[in-house]
Amino acid sequence: MTLEQYAYIGKIIAAIAVVASLIYVARQIGQNTEMMRASAASERVQRDTELSTSVSDSQEFAEIWVQGMNFESLGEVERTRLVFFERRAILHWHDMYVLRRKRLLPDEYWRELLWIIQNLGSRRQAIRASWNVFKESFDESFQDFLEEQLSVKRESA
Repeated sequence: MTLEQYAYIGKIIAAIAVVASLIYVARQIGQNTEMMRASAASERVQRDTELSTSVSDSQEFAEIWVQGMNFESLGEVERTRLVFFERRAILHWHDMYVLRRKRLLPDEYWRELLWIIQNLGSRRQAIRASWNVFKESFDESFQDFLEEQLSVKRESA
């Protein structure tokens, strides 16, 4: 066998090695993406639980949260507590928005989030008050998104 033939065999082996490496990297990227999606789902559940528990585990705060539909009827301390509670919800929505833009949030989670914003967020004066306080701390695309969602008028159930 000539040196030229060995060179051709070497090139073939190198090409096979490159293809195998690309396949390996693609699999690793796919696994990493799945792990990131699982982490996003876990974070979503954890945040939802924290928000719900804040209301359900405290009679006092549950009453404040319910009165948040008529924000102006609350005292200054209750309004402040509620503004910061609602900020946590807005931060959660922002995180889910970012994950959606990165294609890490499944459609069913996104639809649920939109429903919550449009049906709960758009009706709550406390959300609007919190949004007015903290709106400028968010990037413009999220500001536009949330403004649009909060302006959706839903029929009363």
